[in-house]
Amino acid sequence: MLPDPDAGEIRELAERILQRPEYADWHPDDLIIRLLQWLQQLFKTQPELAFAIVGLLTVVFAVIVAHLTWTVRRDLATRVRDDSDANVDAEPRFLERAEDLAGRGRFLDAARTVQLAVIQKLVRGGAVELGRADPNSILRRRLQRAQLGSDTRTELVSLVARLERCWFRDRAEDADLYTAWLHAYTRLGAEIPAP
Repeated sequence: MLPDPDAGEIRELAERILQRPEYADWHPDDLIIRLLQWLQQLFKTQPELAFAIVGLLTVVFAVIVAHLTWTVRRDLATRVRDDSDANVDAEPRFLERAEDLAGRGRFLDAARTVQLAVIQKLVRGGAVELGRADPNSILRRRLQRAQLGSDTRTELVSLVARLERCWFRDRAEDADLYTAWLHAYTRLGAEIPAP
């Protein structure tokens, strides 16, 4: 059995290995340094060519940045336009979906879908501010302060609580709840003008 090498022997062996041509010739730092040295030498010997190369690289870089900027701006503008187009048709699609669900006896899902149409109408009409992740407790608080008729506010707050009970506790298919949400949606049409 051979004795364990000490740290000095290991370092010496590692240095010898790393000095071999297959390891010593390739260093990314050396490549950049060599490229800059070559360009510096080119500025001394052929300045016109050096300026042409630097100018060309600058133009290529500017074109890449401009293209990236244009692509990102176009994509963002398309998304905003697509979102606004989707919002215009959201309420009718909610109502169509709710009607389909109710026709299949899924009144709880239909009531939830009409609630989404009501929320869409409230937000688009400026009656409430609501984020996508805001829970029903925030919706109820904002409804209580909304610029709506007192009866409408009371009805909506009550419907949100009733839907929440049915959805999370009872899971009951309540046709009356669906009808009540439809009534609330119709009532909102009179209070909130279409944008």
